[in-house]
This record gives sequence, structure tokens and C-alpha cells, in this order.
Amino acid sequence: MGRFINNYGYDKETVTANAIVNDFLALIEHHYRYTDNSFPKSGQMVRHAVAVNEYPQRAKPILQTRLEPFIPDIISEADIDDMKKLLHYRDSRLKKVER
Repeated sequence: MGRFINNYGYDKETVTANAIVNDFLALIEHHYRYTDNSFPKSGQMVRHAVAVNEYPQRAKPILQTRLEPFIPDIISEADIDDMKKLLHYRDSRLKKVER
């Protein structure tokens, strides 16, 4: 907060600076899922998808669409075990698609 006030000229507008910082923190927590302790683990990544209850509209731009973060497994422990077993690549790929 002090950096924002001192370095960006908000020294007389601490209420505004506080509101902006709190808004940024809420945005970061929402999109990176810090609130429910679900940090991405090894083999996972954070992706964003259209929210389930978002009403579809014709020609609605993605910037006006509400997105929700989710964490898919890109590679799992089972995938690593399959690599050790030397499964055929088709079988391995089918397992990934099913997941």
C-alpha cells in the first residue's frame, strides 16, 4: 500500500489507493484460487473457462463473459506410471482424453 501511495502520486488520496489495492487483491484471489487453498500441484495448471451459469448471447465478446478458474491435470501420476510400463501411445492418449 505504501508503495502505491508514495510512488504513484496517491499521497493525498489514501482512500482511493486503498480501494484500488483491495480490488486488485480480490481479483488476484479470484482468478488464481488462493482462497480455497487449491494451488496448482505438479502436472497441473490454472485455466479459465466460461462460467456454467453464464447466459449465452449472440456475438457476445469474451471480454464481457464471466470466466471461472479451474485446474486441470496436464499430466498425472497414472500418466507417469504408463510411461514406465511402456504402453502403446494410443492407449496412453485414450486415457488422457477420458480424463
